[in-house]
Amino acid sequence: MKPLKHYSKPSAAGGTIIRKVIANFKAHGYGLPIEEPVWIATSGGADSMVLAHLISKYGRKVVDPKWVTLVHLDHGWRVASRTKEKRAVESLAKTLEVAFVSKELASPSERVSKNLEEDARLKRSQYFDQIEKIVFTAHHRDDVAETLFWRFMRGELIESMKGISFQDHKVLRPFLKVTKREILAYAKAEGVRFYEDPTNRNLKQMRGFLRTKAFPLLEKHFPGFPEKIAGYADRIEPGAMKSGETDVASVLEAVIDCRLNRHQRNQIQKSVLELKLGQEISLPGGRVLERTKNGFFLRLS
Repeated sequence: MKPLKHYSKPSAAGGTIIRKVIANFKAHGYGLPIEEPVWIATSGGADSMVLAHLISKYGRKVVDPKWVTLVHLDHGWRVASRTKEKRAVESLAKTLEVAFVSKELASPSERVSKNLEEDARLKRSQYFDQIEKIVFTAHHRDDVAETLFWRFMRGELIESMKGISFQDHKVLRPFLKVTKREILAYAKAEGVRFYEDPTNRNLKQMRGFLRTKAFPLLEKHFPGFPEKIAGYADRIEPGAMKSGETDVASVLEAVIDCRLNRHQRNQIQKSVLELKLGQEISLPGGRVLERTKNGFFLRLS
């Protein structure tokens, strides 16, 4: 009789995250465990290193470690990415006894987009499409809040309200219900080493500005602000934008932290259905909501 295989138990932080991950898969009707190769996009940063560690060490109900490969992609922006960060990912793979792959993507001079972040995203997507394997990425709940807030400020509230999807073809995002705070707590509890990408705090990049300036200020004045924004995405069902059933007023209340009256809510809902371009709706605090082709634009009067 073969002895039972011993599986180590995660820390309290790990237990919380793995339960959220499994629940997220089930909520999207995804059968577990996955019984085919899974590549985990691992940059060396906190989010992806924690995802790689969690899935490889404690995620057997999601996918057996024998199917797991950690993949490090170098965009050619920074020397650290192809040196110490790549080595850190490779070392983690060795420690966890899972496979490791590295890939240098096209150089920054071979741009497919003028925006550096968008260029990197498109190149990653192209590569993931080519390998035709399931890929896990470490987008988390704070990313959802940032994405939804940024789309709102660009006047794309209606078409892009869902934020970040759990699945795009074979790319899956298990951490969408996990907060950055939980990720950092896991890294501390489990001793997961990681590197901070300085471009994440580059004020010339919108995400860097949101993370460094805008969100901390909003959080100070409106405690729980990111969770309020991310929580709204949870209530959106596919196809609601076209049917006119989406309650746009609710996300507005979360953003401006103020209750709307019945007349204002009715005006907004009517504007969603009738698409009257240029229509303006007066809101509390001297704000004005203007109907645009892609959704709504919020400004001060």
